[in-house]
Amino acid sequence: DGAYAFCFWKENKIYLARDILGVKPLWFSYENKSFCFASEKKALEKIGREKIEFLDPRKILIYDINKNLINYKKREFIKIKENKNGLEKNKKIIQEKLEQAIIKRIPEKKLALLFSGGIDSTIIAMILKKHKIDFTAYFAHLKGYNENKDLEYVREIAKKYKIKLKIKSLDYKDLEKNIKQVVKTIESTNPIKVGVGLPIYLASKLASKDKNKVIFSGLGSDEIFAGYNRFKESKHIQKDTLNLLYQIHENDLNRDDSLTMENSIELRLPFLDLPLVKEVIGIEDLEKILKERDLNIYWGTAPTGNPHLGYFVPIYKIADFLKAGSNVTILFADIHAYLDNMKSSLEELKNKTKYYEFIIKEMLKLINVPIDKLKFVKGSDFQLSKEYSLDLYKLSALITTKGAQHAGADVVKQTENPKLSGLLYPLLQALDEEYLKVDAQFGGVDQRKIFMLSRDYISKIGYKKRIHLMNPLIPGLGESGKMSSSEINSKIDFFDTEKQIRKKINKAYSIDGQIENNGLLAILKYILFPKLNSENRKFIINRPEEY
Repeated sequence: DGAYAFCFWKENKIYLARDILGVKPLWFSYENKSFCFASEKKALEKIGREKIEFLDPRKILIYDINKNLINYKKREFIKIKENKNGLEKNKKIIQEKLEQAIIKRIPEKKLALLFSGGIDSTIIAMILKKHKIDFTAYFAHLKGYNENKDLEYVREIAKKYKIKLKIKSLDYKDLEKNIKQVVKTIESTNPIKVGVGLPIYLASKLASKDKNKVIFSGLGSDEIFAGYNRFKESKHIQKDTLNLLYQIHENDLNRDDSLTMENSIELRLPFLDLPLVKEVIGIEDLEKILKERDLNIYWGTAPTGNPHLGYFVPIYKIADFLKAGSNVTILFADIHAYLDNMKSSLEELKNKTKYYEFIIKEMLKLINVPIDKLKFVKGSDFQLSKEYSLDLYKLSALITTKGAQHAGADVVKQTENPKLSGLLYPLLQALDEEYLKVDAQFGGVDQRKIFMLSRDYISKIGYKKRIHLMNPLIPGLGESGKMSSSEINSKIDFFDTEKQIRKKINKAYSIDGQIENNGLLAILKYILFPKLNSENRKFIINRPEEY
């Protein structure tokens, strides 16, 4: 545990190693039968080295002085155990481990904190105050740039929680000089790296002038808690989080550590404490099931509006499961649909589910997928039974209205005075896993809070926790929101004519350079590209010469 980079010399062999996450940098050069290393790349450049490499933190470098040879010993990255704790227990454990991560990093002398007013740095500040640790928070900004927004917010948070705050305000006349220093320190002209690095450099410089030798940062919190917007479209959040941690040394860690060390102040990162990281990221392991038998999995949809183009995203995933030999159940949640203000009778919904089944089968045929291991089930086939109703009452006795509303926040329209039917949706979905006798459920990322509710409560009424997988959502064609059956202009419907489709695409909200929440790009990425790839076809854009 901890951040380190070291050299160890034993029996004519030199060993180089870094901490497993790569907080501390280490460079080496092996050329012309000579070997050297340093904590900064530019130190090796100054002595004329050309072949310079960044030591992979997942490897131990072993240089044999007598043989003049380099070998590597691989190190296992963070090994994660399955997290079987409920939400409340996890909250308590994570709080304890975060406090431990902060306390054990507190220096004997003065302590500084890189402060943004965001959740991560504010949490660190509050824990330090809880344990009566003296510290000063540092914030840097460019005068006139988002000054009212950022500066006022930081001051407001500091005042509210009585945090000692020092601010560095940079004038435009000093901007060029400081940018040059940041570029020199991080050895990169990448505008994003430089833009992020500038306030870190300025704040740590001010902290160093105040004779601080250690500075805390909230770096790593977005990685372990999936805080970035990109995670909203993640198919496997936990695995993607681990992958991001695997790469964090390449950009963020090297940049921030270099900038603080330039000011002779040591960067310490409580959120990247190994025991904390291992606790937060629990990865569901399907291998146990797959070694013994085929996976049983289900996907559900409420037959309210008409299916639209966005349905191809889960359909492609269903195709993957079927090709892998899984048994797939598609649940038509007609009871859910019926409770949606009772717009349709159960008889009308019965006909609608037949249409949904026809459409889904045709979609699978379109991408050449066998459907012999696919079955369709209606919610009304089992959700009206005495046993199911009793289990629903049991869950109702455990889950608060606030908890149910939170679980359905991304899928049920929110009001100050919600109807009970909307609060029942998450409970029904949790019970469906047991009554369908599946190993796993998958759905869009907007289902993640319902999945968490299921994991927290289903075991409390005697049933085993299920595995949950998620697929990305296709944004709507408008300025915001997902592609929805109930929003005509947000979707491309299977009933739309070619003329209507062209009109919708031409009117679609798409800004140059905007990748996230771009409906057209998402259609290409998640629907068209997989289809073309399966047919070994290419997507070609004939651009004018000036582009």
